[in-house]
Amino acid sequence: MSQVYKAWDPAMNRLVAVKLLPVESAADSETRARFAREAQTAGGMVHDNVLRVYDYGEDQGRPFLVMEFVQGEQLDHLIRDRRLTSLRGKLEIALQIAKGAEHIHAHGIVHRDLKPQNIHVEASGRVRLMDFGIAKTQSSNLTRPGYTLGSPYYMSPEQILGSDVTHLADVYSFGVLLYEMFAGLRPFTAESVEQLFQIIRERPVNLEPLGQAVVPEPLRRLVAECLAKDPQARPQSFTVIRERLEQLLVASKAWLEVLFDPRKGERLALLDQIRFTIGRSADQDLALTEDRRISRHHAVISKDPVRGFTVLNIGPNGTFVNARRIHDAVVLHDGDKIGFGSAEPRLLFHQNP
Repeated sequence: MSQVYKAWDPAMNRLVAVKLLPVESAADSETRARFAREAQTAGGMVHDNVLRVYDYGEDQGRPFLVMEFVQGEQLDHLIRDRRLTSLRGKLEIALQIAKGAEHIHAHGIVHRDLKPQNIHVEASGRVRLMDFGIAKTQSSNLTRPGYTLGSPYYMSPEQILGSDVTHLADVYSFGVLLYEMFAGLRPFTAESVEQLFQIIRERPVNLEPLGQAVVPEPLRRLVAECLAKDPQARPQSFTVIRERLEQLLVASKAWLEVLFDPRKGERLALLDQIRFTIGRSADQDLALTEDRRISRHHAVISKDPVRGFTVLNIGPNGTFVNARRIHDAVVLHDGDKIGFGSAEPRLLFHQNP
């Protein structure tokens, strides 16, 4: 493992981080070549979500990188200590990771080791991708024949099999990272690397822990797609992933709060579904669903790209917004109270700016 030091650059009058290759690693030609490749790869990246590399050199036969100095901590520490508490905060981190990955892919670079340890989160919330030590460019492949690179838990099935690795391997690793962020545990574990590799290749991902963590269905669907065994079944670019995360982030500003006992205070996430039906389930409990497989339909809440969220009555007993019966679709605003069959409020609409 490389050693990283905090240093001062007098020529540029700034703090920097210096990554120094250990003596034993510096003696290995393959490791030296990979270290130099990291400098060449990361040195050309200029993006808000990618850690900058300023310079490369050698001191007494030991290669070093001069990098941007940033304060904060690795994402794995935040996950381990359970300090990622809000849906919105997790989505903001995920979105920045996707933007960084989108940028490096646009330059023909596959990271091949996306994991929480290689994600730096600053106190301001800014996220950086780092450690391009095993990254692969379109023009270079330093992998030895038969030698698999990457951190086992985050490796795609094609990496394990030693197949050609494309940008879709990063999509898979991102899916593992998302699962860990939102569920608090990894999707696949085992007692040995061999068992782990077999599980990754063969076992379908279990989404139940995401449901138990109250991760909304659209986000669970994105995680499942990223973790598809077949690369062609995954989202085909981080541009697609970024756009879907942006939709989720915008929609996460809105939710419904249940106002009646025994579910008082419960939050119903709206997220990026286009249409919701509000009605009664078989046990007469108030239900919010994307389909119409419920009884006693009351109303439909839709998300209009221009007007925002609207509510429309579809039941025989009427729908009320702020104690007034509605006849046409009504645009919802933060603090609006919705009732069904009477003016008594049953749901409270929330929307952050």
